[in-house]
Formats: sequence, structure tokens, C-alpha cells
Amino acid sequence: MANIKSIVFLFLLFFAGPVCSAVRYTPSECQALGTYLLDALKKKHKQLTKSLAHTLASSCLLSEDVARKAVWGISRDDGLLAVKVLTILGAPLDSALDAAIYWKRTEIVKYLLVHGADVYGLIEASDDMAPPEFIPLLHYAIRESYREGVELLIKHGYDVNRAHEGITPLMVASWYGQGDSVKILLNAGAQTGAQDQSGYTAFDYAFIGPQALGWSRLDAGTLALLNK
Repeated sequence: MANIKSIVFLFLLFFAGPVCSAVRYTPSECQALGTYLLDALKKKHKQLTKSLAHTLASSCLLSEDVARKAVWGISRDDGLLAVKVLTILGAPLDSALDAAIYWKRTEIVKYLLVHGADVYGLIEASDDMAPPEFIPLLHYAIRESYREGVELLIKHGYDVNRAHEGITPLMVASWYGQGDSVKILLNAGAQTGAQDQSGYTAFDYAFIGPQALGWSRLDAGTLALLNK
């Protein structure tokens, strides 16, 4: 019976989207509509997708919490079209961006940055040995060896010398032994002489990062660039 009701509902929506959207749906009905929308997107039903998107936009209030969870799930499992629809419906761009950076979905990162997502957003970074903390998106992309993400954030205006709690992106790249990121940052104008609150520079960070043990994972050429 439930399947029959769903078929009837979708049939009416398909042929009378504007009429159906004249009413306000309950949160549970909106959630069902969202599920139908994602299914329509996956199956590439363009007309049904259009009708569902119109109905959600005009008859459902998409809360930031719901939108954020939806965007995180979609960035992991589905494609750019789904993120486009959700952001049009009011999903926060910044939450979508941290999800796209986390899942390394470059096409979604590009779309969101072009449409004004904040490059200076923070993302939760977990560590088995420490409580969760929030760090800048660029720091996270560097840490996770996400080169495309690093390049896109810088391209869209990230100040490579901007420090977070005294730590610059170049220090992060040096700490984690990310040679490619070091070179990208230096080419973008990163300053090697910047110091943290203890007086350490990016060159120093090359020898005190995880698993460094007094020697650096960066090659001699990269270390020489940091020591200028």
C-alpha cells in the first residue's frame, strides 16, 4: 500500500508540480521528498527532478542542520548535480565545501568556490590521540595530501600567510612532510621567515613533525627553499 501511495504521489507531482507546491508539507513529508529527489537524480529523471526541486524549494523549509547532513552524505556518495540542487534549495555553501574537501570531491570544490563558499571555513579534524579540533580548510587539505584542494583554495583567494593559532599553512606542510604543498605555497608567496608563538619557522617544523625523529621527510632541495 505504501508503494502505491508513493507512486500516486509522484505521479501527481510529475504532472502538477506547481499545484502541489502551493501547500506546506510536514517535516516528514519534506524528508520523503528529499529521498525521492536523490533517487530521481541518481536515475537521471530530469522532469521529475525539476518538479521535486521546485516543490522542495517552495513548500519545504530546509533547515541548516538537515541541509548540512544531506550535503555531507551527497558529497560522499553522489555527484555535483545533487549538491547544486541542495545549495539552490538553501543548503549552506560552507558546510558543503568542508564536506567536499573531506571527501576530495574536486568538481564539487570547484563549483562551491566559484559560487562564493568561504575559503576560510573550518573543518573538524580528528586524531586518535587527541580530542577533535577545528582547523582551516587549507591546513586540512595540506595534511591530507589533497593537492587539488590546496591549489583551488589558493586560487580563490586564500592568504597563504594567514596563521591559525600562530601556525601558517607552510608550517603545516613542513610538519607533515608535504613537499608538493610546500612548493605550491612558496610559489604563491608564502613567507619562510614567519614564526609561531615559540619562535619556530617552517624550516624548524620539518624536523619536529610526526615521525620526523630529528630528520625531515622533505628532500634536500625543498629544505633549502625553506631555509632561505
